[in-house]
Amino acid sequence: MPIYKLEPIDLDDRDWEASTHKGSVTLRAKDPTAAISLAKVSFGIAAARKFPQEILANPWNKHMVSCAEIFDSEYPIEGNEEILEPEG
Repeated sequence: MPIYKLEPIDLDDRDWEASTHKGSVTLRAKDPTAAISLAKVSFGIAAARKFPQEILANPWNKHMVSCAEIFDSEYPIEGNEEILEPEG
């Protein structure tokens, strides 16, 4: 399975308040869509808002992160879909 690296595009966007992690992510997934979905379910949280602010969206989506396949990764391509970095 390929290894991908996701990078936030604009950490100044308020939607990043709806994430427990705001840095790069390395993971193993079947394709870029699955990679972003895995980050979305792993790091997305409900964030408080003050009226009349808009509801924050989970920032782990194709508009808020770049996704690149890593071909010379230290991680094996064999294995299940999983987040490799950050640990935990």
